[in-house]
Amino acid sequence: MVSGAQQGRLLHMLVRLSRARRVLEVGCFSGYAALWMGLALPEGGSLLSLERDERAAAVARRHLDAAGVGSRVEVRLGDALEALRALPEGEPPFDLIFVDADKKRTWEYYDLLVSRRLLAPDGLLLVDNVLWKGQAALALPAAERRSMALRDALHGFSTRLASDGRVQQLLLPLRDGLTLATLAPP
Repeated sequence: MVSGAQQGRLLHMLVRLSRARRVLEVGCFSGYAALWMGLALPEGGSLLSLERDERAAAVARRHLDAAGVGSRVEVRLGDALEALRALPEGEPPFDLIFVDADKKRTWEYYDLLVSRRLLAPDGLLLVDNVLWKGQAALALPAAERRSMALRDALHGFSTRLASDGRVQQLLLPLRDGLTLATLAPP
């Protein structure tokens, strides 16, 4: 999905405030969020952005290059889960991770990122679209929600996340909902 200007500015600010040097984006699309985060990176900082759609990745690369951050942002083509699993063991963790990809797989992305310790101990994990147009918190009868698979997946993610002791989390009702999570203290 496309992050709006408010969310782009928030991502920019969070990268700067967290002093993130290594950023991971799961789901790049047009590169709008990557652009905001890339602009906030310090000298020597880098962003790895995963995108499965070749056309979207090409558009993102053009935008990033035009904005002068193409050298700091790598857009890696392919399935995000496969790309995450392919990261070498011992890979330094990321200071900030933004998940905005296949909504049905949100829990899988999250669980893999936390289980493999891809998030730095003081890092920040952001998950987009958790409110899914304000409907993810609704509990509707099955007959009314047959076509709401994405909404149900995001509702399931938020419910599971709330009971996951590995992290502390906060849901911001910005745009379509943005969850912020940090690893819980040991």
